[in-house]
Amino acid sequence: MGRSIQKAFPELKQLGEKDATRLMKAIIANELDHYGKEDLTEDAIANTGHGGIIHDKTIGFAQIKPDAIKEQAIAMDKEVEAGKREVNPLQRFEKMNDDQRAKELENPANAPLFVASNLAHNLHMLNNHKSELHVTPEALGYQYNPDCVYARSDTKHSDLMTRKEAENKHIDHNSALPTDAVLQKSEHAANIRKWLEKVY
Repeated sequence: MGRSIQKAFPELKQLGEKDATRLMKAIIANELDHYGKEDLTEDAIANTGHGGIIHDKTIGFAQIKPDAIKEQAIAMDKEVEAGKREVNPLQRFEKMNDDQRAKELENPANAPLFVASNLAHNLHMLNNHKSELHVTPEALGYQYNPDCVYARSDTKHSDLMTRKEAENKHIDHNSALPTDAVLQKSEHAANIRKWLEKVY
């Protein structure tokens, strides 16, 4: 993890530099390992300067939505205004149009910035649930692309299912937090574990 990323996202110190770097590499490696024809098509659209039509699709090495980058940039502006953050590392992406943001997501050099931003956001969120889960690299890796859900009607969280199962049954759902039970069921968490063992 470069010093500029460390400075831009001081919350990643919670993981330690070594684990933060390993996790970022594992996430990008996993996204590239699962890169398919649909991803290739979306990236080609973004490269032609027509990314606005796919602003709600994941793009580039980081496989993040242009809409998500805009939302994170706006949220970080509010953090700067509230004195919770010194700088907004995504500020320049906030004012861009959808086509421009999609192009920026296509630039592999930006992947670490976007992944770090997502991890910083998820760290804040998971730290609010420390009584329910452990904030580990694996948990953060899962949260990057949570694939386990509960039906919105399942307020007691008694019936854990995959996102695919819920979508196939047309069940309105919410993403499940990375508790131990969720991490054991999650295919995405298993993939992240595999990559965490491979990268340094």
